[in-house]
Amino acid sequence: MKRMIITTICIVLITMVIGCQKTIQEPAQIAFKAENGTVLATEYDLVAKEAKTQEMDGINEFLMKFKDPKKLAKMTEENLGKPIHIYYKDELISSPIVNNTLIDGWVVVTGIDEETVMEMIQTIQQQ
Repeated sequence: MKRMIITTICIVLITMVIGCQKTIQEPAQIAFKAENGTVLATEYDLVAKEAKTQEMDGINEFLMKFKDPKKLAKMTEENLGKPIHIYYKDELISSPIVNNTLIDGWVVVTGIDEETVMEMIQTIQQQ
């Protein structure tokens, strides 16, 4: 009887530990997609505190930093000369053509309206 109680307690504890380790990830709101629709990255690949805007020569820029610069480098290298489509809430907001392999982890996008950029920054920072 004592052995059965100890076994039951162990099973309950293991189940609790495993259950606590799983996190539920919300569906992605921001997606970087290849021409064929393959999702290359989402907001979960971005550094939350590094999403920001800046003005350069009178043009507003939206800056995002990847947690893993190698992922961005691979993504851009494999899509040189092709667009990478950026979606926000399933709506296409930009399709920049990849001109260079980006190795520093930073993505700079222009041409997105300020309201959308601010919403995207908030989305990135909430993850």
